[in-house]
Amino acid sequence: MAPVPHVEPEAPGRILVVDDEQSTRWLMEMTFQMEGFTVISAKDGEEALAHVQECDVVLLDLMMPGMDGMTVLRRVRSNPKLAGLPILMFTARTDGLTARIAKAEGVSGFHTKPVDMDHLVIDVRRLAETRIIEQRAAHEV
Repeated sequence: MAPVPHVEPEAPGRILVVDDEQSTRWLMEMTFQMEGFTVISAKDGEEALAHVQECDVVLLDLMMPGMDGMTVLRRVRSNPKLAGLPILMFTARTDGLTARIAKAEGVSGFHTKPVDMDHLVIDVRRLAETRIIEQRAAHEV
């Protein structure tokens, strides 16, 4: 009987973490790397827009100096090529109005800080799996 070849499991996806706070980026990077994701990190909106096409899911802080998360969200949603890109937004703001506006602008989910990392991982895994399946199906057509 021939030995079964070892096949490396496919990474669960590429995540873009966008936050001006280095400690938040580090926590999310470590968490998602331990979950097997490839993580790209950006410290502001401009840097995020430079990397957004490289990822399967974006984790986006709302309040950042310069270009805030809502502006990044609107810029991404205005690009037809990125229309289906899942974006999870997080913020320290706890008012319901902010979440409703973000959802109206096309955010895929909304988390308040401090972020419950277990719930965030579940959301990201679900969105990444869906995104990857949709992209494979689009390439097979």
